[in-house]
Amino acid sequence: MNELHSKKSKGLFYICREVTDYFHRMGGAGRYDGYQDWHAIAFVTLVALKQHLKNAQSMDLEKFGSLLKIFEVTDICERPINKIDQLDLQTRDVINFLRDVDDYLSFGLVRDIQRDEEVHDRLKSYRDWSAFSWFVSHLLIPEIERD
Repeated sequence: MNELHSKKSKGLFYICREVTDYFHRMGGAGRYDGYQDWHAIAFVTLVALKQHLKNAQSMDLEKFGSLLKIFEVTDICERPINKIDQLDLQTRDVINFLRDVDDYLSFGLVRDIQRDEEVHDRLKSYRDWSAFSWFVSHLLIPEIERD
């Protein structure tokens, strides 16, 4: 994997690991129905963009189904939100983070394919993440930048 775009991107990755780790430690009992690991990354992305989302009108996340349930898990929400706020992010930082995540996830898939590991579930998860990432990059962020 290439070097991350910035120190802020590295900080967001660290927060993603914390959120993902929370759900892994909780196991099935702590995960909401439909949870996928990429939801932690999407949560961090949306929180990073939240100050800009107030004016965005294309915030139609319902198409991502169970993703929004992560905001109902109050045990995990407050701490990462505070850490993200401390990073003082700009929209460009979030765009770089999305690119870094895409690199990271695709690198892992290629590695697993080369090892002949079962990748069906990871491919589905990557497809879902890609749809979310595309939505944020091509629809949401341009709307934010217009405001």
